[in-house]
Amino acid sequence: MIKKMDACVLVVSLIAVTVNFSSPYFRESPMGPTKTISDTAADPLGKYEHPVSIRLGYVVDPTGADLSRGETLEKNMWKTMIKQNLNIDVQVLWQVSKENLGQKIDLAIASNDLPDAMIVNQVQLNEMIKAGEIEDLTEAYNSSASPEIKKSSIAQTDWLWNK
Repeated sequence: MIKKMDACVLVVSLIAVTVNFSSPYFRESPMGPTKTISDTAADPLGKYEHPVSIRLGYVVDPTGADLSRGETLEKNMWKTMIKQNLNIDVQVLWQVSKENLGQKIDLAIASNDLPDAMIVNQVQLNEMIKAGEIEDLTEAYNSSASPEIKKSSIAQTDWLWNK
């Protein structure tokens, strides 16, 4: 269970860094006005000074078996720990069963109503590129990714090219 929690915190941290540095402004939100990102270097795995919101789509078990007793998708220990430790507010944009995930992602791409981060297949990625829904994050990655993430990325790239 601890490994799952560590992985969850790491993934959300990386997503937040990507979202946070993908443009010069935070997304306009009903939670308040936009804020400019500071020019000072940020700790990519540290707690954000100002709250950061990230919208995600979730695959859910319709039976609720993947949640602990008394928890909901909106209120659970993962979201609480991410908020307390990183100052990231994880918002549920949509939730869908595993069987309907591909269709939901296709609909999100077609309507340009996308979560801040999601995993897509090659066909979906190509559609997003054609629709102009992908942003080049090279600069954000180079300036903000931790050495561990860069090392991992290089290892994955090497594996891919040496297949």
